[in-house]
Amino acid sequence: MRSFCWVVCLFLCQYAAAAVNTDAVISSFSWQTSSQVLTEGHMLRVPEGFRFLNKRDSYKLLHDVWHNEVHPGLQGMLVPADVDLLSADAWGATIIYENSGYLAETDALKMDYDRLLAGRRKEHANRQLQVDWLEKPWYDASAHVFHWPLTYRQDGGAGAIINYELRLLTRHGQLCFTIFGNNHNAAKVLAAAPVLAAAVEQAPDASYTAFNIHTDKLAEWIPHQALGTVGTPDILQALSNSWLFVAVCLLMVLFVYTMQLFHQRRKSGHHLFHIDEHLN
Repeated sequence: MRSFCWVVCLFLCQYAAAAVNTDAVISSFSWQTSSQVLTEGHMLRVPEGFRFLNKRDSYKLLHDVWHNEVHPGLQGMLVPADVDLLSADAWGATIIYENSGYLAETDALKMDYDRLLAGRRKEHANRQLQVDWLEKPWYDASAHVFHWPLTYRQDGGAGAIINYELRLLTRHGQLCFTIFGNNHNAAKVLAAAPVLAAAVEQAPDASYTAFNIHTDKLAEWIPHQALGTVGTPDILQALSNSWLFVAVCLLMVLFVYTMQLFHQRRKSGHHLFHIDEHLN
């Protein structure tokens, strides 16, 4: 399944200026600084210096003010408190959830980032967008988080738009923070990445480590061009959740042992009648 987690925020000053009642729309926003509960019970602790915008207001900002496409899994946005939303230097992060399945650690560790980048470039070839890495992508195995710092530049354009994707793997899919901004905000975006990655406390029953191989579906969101084998469950994770499989194996071993013992006793048993063939 194609992933729509990324958001290319190509917003410009003229878009905001041309919008009808833009100031009124922004003034109606309900900003929050307290912890927020996301889909499946994951807890977002709003970092200091940021404000949370709920799903409804985030849609208005992305679609009505900045004229961006909006992902159906939008959970909200995090925006620095001192940012002017009508400025070309505005930056922040969208929060998206996708119920796209569990990705095993073994698959995450063998991600081919060169092929992933080639796939992104192919997706945006008809939009005349140049796609590159802002810095080397990587996977944080301790936190189960992908770091994909991507940049998008219009052909012939001087500036670049940063889309730093933080993909937090969960039991049933992923939470994606796309930190966006122009190239002037590169330092701020890079500094915000580890802060936002640590801002989510996964719900115990929906966390990455709660995966159950018998009931949960495997990931479909990883691009095939970046990963040869999709959805191969980690063998250690699978075994830890496969108590029924282990019990069946033990029963089979016990059955084989019992049958062998039974046959050995039959072979070593005493005959009730002994016939001497020499008497015939």
